[in-house]
Amino acid sequence: MKKRTMIAGLVFFVCVMSFLLIRGSMNTKTFDDFIGKQNPYISKIVMFNGSNGKMVSTMDKNKIQKLVKLLKNRSYHKASDQQLRTGFSYSYKFYVGNKEVLDICDLGGMVNVYGTYYNSTIVPNDGIKNFYNSLIIKW
Repeated sequence: MKKRTMIAGLVFFVCVMSFLLIRGSMNTKTFDDFIGKQNPYISKIVMFNGSNGKMVSTMDKNKIQKLVKLLKNRSYHKASDQQLRTGFSYSYKFYVGNKEVLDICDLGGMVNVYGTYYNSTIVPNDGIKNFYNSLIIKW
C-alpha cells in the first residue's frame, strides 16, 4: 500500500511538472513572433541609444540581418509585472518601406513591445552595443 501511494504521488508530481514546463514553453516568444511574416521584407532599422538619445539607422540588408540574428538569439516571456517603466538601453524600429512594422524598447533584461513587457534572455555580450556603434558615422 505504501509503495502504491508513492508511485501515485510520483506520477502526480511528473504530470504537474510536465504541465508547467509545457505551459512555460507555450508562453515563450521569439523575435519572429513579434515581426511575423515581415522579416524578409525589412528595409530599414532605426536604433536609439537610451543613454545618450542618439539615433542611428541603416538600410543595408546585411546589417539589418545582423541585428535580426542578434535579437533571434533571445527568447521572451511575458512579464508578470506590467507596471510602466522609464528609461531604456536601446530602441529598435523596423520598417518595410516607409511603414513601421515593429517597435522594441530594450530595457536590458526586459523589452517592451507595443506596451507589453517581456522578460528576455540576454546572451552576455550579445553584440547589440557593438552593432549600434558600427552604425555611427565617424567624421
